[in-house]
Amino acid sequence: SRLTGLFPDDVEACLALAQVCFMTEDYISMDDCLKQAVTIDPSNATAHYLQAKASIGLNSPLEAIASLTRAVTLQPDFLKAFQLRAEVLCGMRQWREAEADIDLLLAANEEDEDALLLKARLLQAVGNSGQARDLCAQVIELNPFNREAYLLQATLSIEDKDFDTAISLLTDAIENDSTFHEAYRLRGQARYLQGDEEGAAADLKRSIELAPESAAHISGQYANYDHLTRNVPF
Repeated sequence: SRLTGLFPDDVEACLALAQVCFMTEDYISMDDCLKQAVTIDPSNATAHYLQAKASIGLNSPLEAIASLTRAVTLQPDFLKAFQLRAEVLCGMRQWREAEADIDLLLAANEEDEDALLLKARLLQAVGNSGQARDLCAQVIELNPFNREAYLLQATLSIEDKDFDTAISLLTDAIENDSTFHEAYRLRGQARYLQGDEEGAAADLKRSIELAPESAAHISGQYANYDHLTRNVPF
């Protein structure tokens, strides 16, 4: 507030303060800064984009969509705004609208990993797991260290009861990054569903060693958590 008070007509000062507020997760102050910015300069696409991020932080997705729509109207090549709008629309389960933005992003760059994964999540949501898995595989080929791609493809494989593929994928992910606790957790789930309780317990133990805060999440994913962990030393 002090910065914008010193420079009440300076859009860049408002945007700089908004970025600081974003980093500290002070979304109310961030929103205030950006309202001032768009009042000063309604044609500033970046101000509308950041205002959308503040709205997301304030759990106001409709306001975020409105701000992002203003941003891309003002700047039709603002790909980050299209990406964020697609993410918000997916979160709202507005698949058709999200798909239009995702396809635009992929038309601009067919190797956009974030857009490919959004498309995969969309396909998962509408029941097309085969194409979703193919897109995840494409992302992994582009970037063998993309954690989200491994987790999503493995999750899709588990949903399809293809446990061997899920375990193989997650083993590759762990070989790439031995600190990947989510991969241990998900591989443990796949092994448990496959009937390998010993392997599941070992993966569960390693996941919790790497991220102790994940224990509560793990307990909700195993049908018989107490039995599985009874003989696992922590």
